[in-house]
Amino acid sequence: MSTAQTAAPPAAPAVRAAWSAGQLKRALAAIPDGTPLVVNAVDTSDPQVADEQVVVGAGFGTVNWGDGYGPERDAFFALDCEMPEGTLRSKPDRPCRRTGTS
Repeated sequence: MSTAQTAAPPAAPAVRAAWSAGQLKRALAAIPDGTPLVVNAVDTSDPQVADEQVVVGAGFGTVNWGDGYGPERDAFFALDCEMPEGTLRSKPDRPCRRTGTS
């Protein structure tokens, strides 16, 4: 009987591309505190489409592996998102800029 352990399967492309907390902190470092955050979540029915969702919370979730240890803190820190009730952006009320005229 062999005692060798089998190697874990390679991570899926999305997991390999997952940002770390440090990468997110660096990306947000120069953003003003009051700036709303959105997530472009891929539509599972059409990967060419992204649904824009607003970030409404964040934190570690829990996972229960069913091995008798009960719920444990998940290794992933998650951003909680919701679909916005309406449009997120509105065109500024300003005159059209004319370019290329003398």
